Amino acid sequence: MRSIQLLVILLLLASTLDAQTTYSKLYWTYPYVGGAKSIAIDDDNLYIVGKGASYIDGISTTNVYFMKLDHHGSTISYNHLIGDGNYKFRDGFASSSGLFNDSVLYVAGYYSEYDTLFPPWFSEHNGMLYAFNLDGDTLFTKKYIGDGNTEFYRLVLDNNTIILGGDTHDTIVNLVPSYLIKVDVTGLLIWEARLGDGIQNESTYLLDVGPSGQIVSGGGIVTDIDMFGVIRNGKVYKTDINGNMYFSKEIGTPGADTEIEVKVSKNYQSYIVRQNLDTVINEGDYEYVQYIGKTDTNFNFLWRTFLNDEYYKYIYTLRTFEDGSIVAVGGAVVDDTYDIHGYIVKLDSNGTVLWERDYATAPGGANYLYDFQKMPDGGYICSGLGGDSIDGGIESMAWLLRLDSMGCLIPGCDEVSVPDIAVNSETYL
Repeated sequence: MRSIQLLVILLLLASTLDAQTTYSKLYWTYPYVGGAKSIAIDDDNLYIVGKGASYIDGISTTNVYFMKLDHHGSTISYNHLIGDGNYKFRDGFASSSGLFNDSVLYVAGYYSEYDTLFPPWFSEHNGMLYAFNLDGDTLFTKKYIGDGNTEFYRLVLDNNTIILGGDTHDTIVNLVPSYLIKVDVTGLLIWEARLGDGIQNESTYLLDVGPSGQIVSGGGIVTDIDMFGVIRNGKVYKTDINGNMYFSKEIGTPGADTEIEVKVSKNYQSYIVRQNLDTVINEGDYEYVQYIGKTDTNFNFLWRTFLNDEYYKYIYTLRTFEDGSIVAVGGAVVDDTYDIHGYIVKLDSNGTVLWERDYATAPGGANYLYDFQKMPDGGYICSGLGGDSIDGGIESMAWLLRLDSMGCLIPGCDEVSVPDIAVNSETYL
């Protein structure tokens, strides 16, 4: 009875608010579709890329998938990009995307190229750029070898060029420099750059472009390896329009921190960053703390907001908006079940948390939000990884979460006390 009364209250409240579309939908096809790693939007459609699988000669092979949906999450088309028998796509390959001229979707990633005589012991990762039209047809794929083993983690579009960031190394792995390339819209290499101090292993994960085309990127640097594992700091870089590095700075603690993400503010006067630090702020906090911060253009902090509590949080993507507000998505543990929920948080331009929400699909599964975009009605569309029970087990699926402008799945969640309700509208392809 109490649940019915609550539902009636919520429906009445929703009727008094401006109508904004909300939904939670899962997408799955045999043998499998994994997390929706990146999302792009236009006036009519959503474009999703991630990790899937198909059969080649009766063998399940991981690959890139592409989904085109309308703004209500209904599937318009679905395609796999499948390699030949020598090219097996692996984790991380579809890590970032960008929509160019409302007609081409570019996707950064990598795949593993195996020596077919000795799989999988001898392999190399090849950096990849994929280009799809808006129906999911492959326009081209380009491979970038770098020093022999290359991975791209993000891309950013800048006028008629594409910048990809990651790392590269030879097969002996003596040194892993941060790696940037710039290509034209056909994938033709314009320049490549190896960043770092030439001594330590470094990566460039996360990119943005400042005024006059200079590139601001964030990544990680391995400072030491001890009996407990890798000691890492975040590291930021600035390069000119031709890829020449003229500024770098380490940011972190003496412990094992994560890479750092950088976004350029809309007025180009500051940067917004996020990072996990190996530290405890208050007694009882989780041992790693996620923060979002604002820096000047020399990466001196103006403020930092620590999202610390007794449980784990990690942010995958953040974006800034014209009013100075910041929205970020990721994953968070919220209670003693230690299930990971999709997480979204909004801050104002001074770093004050305006709201934060968490959502899950099925109990006992892992839920992550990897990427998001702001919708025309002021709400948010998030892409990630969810799951549901199939044949007695939890199957990982692509997950789309459509929220209103207050981050609510159930309108009015910011005005009434709403218990955790997993709204799970399953959409199978």
